[in-house]
Amino acid sequence: QLEKVEKYVDHIFSLNPDLMHFLPKEKTTFLPYTIAGWNEIRYKKYEIKDKIKIVHSPTNRGFKGTSYILKALSNLQKKYSNIEIQIIEKVSYQEALSLYKKANIIIDQVLAGWYGAFGVEVMKMGKPLGVFIREEDLRFVPKDMAKDVLDSVININPFNIEDELSKYLDNIDLLYKKSQASVDYVNKWHNPLNVAKIVQNIYES
Repeated sequence: QLEKVEKYVDHIFSLNPDLMHFLPKEKTTFLPYTIAGWNEIRYKKYEIKDKIKIVHSPTNRGFKGTSYILKALSNLQKKYSNIEIQIIEKVSYQEALSLYKKANIIIDQVLAGWYGAFGVEVMKMGKPLGVFIREEDLRFVPKDMAKDVLDSVININPFNIEDELSKYLDNIDLLYKKSQASVDYVNKWHNPLNVAKIVQNIYES
């Protein structure tokens, strides 16, 4: 299918770095996600109260690796009395956004190796994001972005969710640092004006 399409296009933008293993190098550019409601989603001061609220919102449980995530969260609940788990499914987009605002940690996925618009939204809120970043794919993104993403997210996979999250549950200061790093990262790399500039430069070249 890619070979068929390639004949008819001048350029290809890839929103996920893993796709670039299969796309023609000479006419493909990695393009960061951005979101339509950029200006509506605002950062509110990150704060942890009595409980650390961990949220997982799977659009597709199989794709997100939800079974691994739920098992790890169940184990963590047995070890920590100060955490609260919430699974968000089958609610409206606006209701989901309001629930994300109350979270202290948001878990995205542990299989795909990157994040999408959902990740951009919650990072813009300043929520520490647990997500699997496949490090071998980072050669397809700008070097500074590759470094920044690893500094900004909680990089988890099916086999280390419990251990990685424990580091943050044992040291709450790390969550506050991830919150600020998330906001800085998303404003730097996912701002619609910056993303549009990448596209503009390709069109004008």
